[in-house]
Amino acid sequence: MSKTLTNLKSLTKFLATGDSTSTEFNDTDILIAINSRYQDSFLMATANDGDFEFNGDGSQSINITAGTRAYSLATDLYKVSRVEIKYPGTASDYQQAIPINGGQIQYYGKDNYVPSVPEIDLIGDKVEIFVSAKTADITAVTGGIKVYYQKELTELSGASDEIIFPDVFARYLALGASIDYCGVNELTSRLNWLKSEYIDQENKLTVYVADRNKAKRASISFRRENYGAEEGFASSDKQVF
Repeated sequence: MSKTLTNLKSLTKFLATGDSTSTEFNDTDILIAINSRYQDSFLMATANDGDFEFNGDGSQSINITAGTRAYSLATDLYKVSRVEIKYPGTASDYQQAIPINGGQIQYYGKDNYVPSVPEIDLIGDKVEIFVSAKTADITAVTGGIKVYYQKELTELSGASDEIIFPDVFARYLALGASIDYCGVNELTSRLNWLKSEYIDQENKLTVYVADRNKAKRASISFRRENYGAEEGFASSDKQVF
């Protein structure tokens, strides 16, 4: 089934009322319900497989500024897939940066830490880079950082808007939106059937998501920490997520 908003509305009306052209479930309410279940589907997919990737993933190019380690990430970012760095400016290729825990290089101090290959630390909405130069010696490189990431969901609004999931998610979203309608309107008999169908569909999608990407890439997740100045460092302390 096509996953456009128009088709999702028709399927939702059919499941909720038995009539795909019904006006009982009006467009304003159905849009609220579908977008709410759209978010639920996103959470279900990522909860069952952190490496699940969707159509619409983005990328961000960042210029390396002289003497600067920390850079802001895109505002629509949900999860970073990987970060590539080209440094210095004379380098011919980008290298995939190794994620580390910045708190574990206190022995050197961030300003003096110089790894043999590019490394990065993700903290909240920023990325810190560690390249083959001390902080004060970092030189500018145009487009020196490339961030590949999974975007946050953009709500459906136009008739031709499509969900970023594969087509198999269409029925799951429509069932969830139908449950909202029948629950609010106390349509108990239909609600019981919809819930059973919804659970069955979720079980099928859980298996689908788990099997969808066999060649999983390492994912990078955000964290917020307070680093103790007394922490030591050894090469074995570096962590790749």
